[in-house]
Amino acid sequence: MSDNSRIIRSIISAASRLSAQGLAVNLSVCARSDAGFFMTAPSADFSAPSENDVFPVPLSGGGAEGGKETKIFETVFAAKKKINAAILASPPYLTRLSELGAEIPPILDDFAQIIGSSMKTAAAQKILSALKGRNGCMIENLGALVLGRTADEAATALLVAEKTAKTYVLAQYIGTPAPISLFETKLMNFVYKVKYSKKAVNPNEK
Repeated sequence: MSDNSRIIRSIISAASRLSAQGLAVNLSVCARSDAGFFMTAPSADFSAPSENDVFPVPLSGGGAEGGKETKIFETVFAAKKKINAAILASPPYLTRLSELGAEIPPILDDFAQIIGSSMKTAAAQKILSALKGRNGCMIENLGALVLGRTADEAATALLVAEKTAKTYVLAQYIGTPAPISLFETKLMNFVYKVKYSKKAVNPNEK
């Protein structure tokens, strides 16, 4: 199987996984390739995506079917060389918090491990600042952008982010949720990157 075929299959797998969890609202999944990146078409049927729902975008830009999503992905890949996949979506809780300009603190362990110290809201043109030291942010009135070293890891990031957003919103009814400390958050994120997720990203490493 060619590298491009593997990339396309990884995108389809991530899109199917998110669709099965009800998170395919305004969903756009992309993954880096040698010549640029591949991303899902706006017209894709995420309940049963196929290779026909994925198209290439060259390094120079110009993906015919892309729009603001293409520009956001180009910005991310140009600035973050270790990131190989990104996902944009508008799940309900993340979208509502993005409309409020909120910032989600690290109130769950897996959020701290995968996303980082918080999830900020930013305008589309300021996402790199919001992503500094983090694998996700909310975009004003749009929803969420999450990153990963693989499409599967990015899909996990979206699932965790939406779960944390829901927990954060519901927790407001009974008090203020206590965030994990910055030191513990950084430690969890570091351990996740160098140990727990190592096999998933590099399955041939020992």
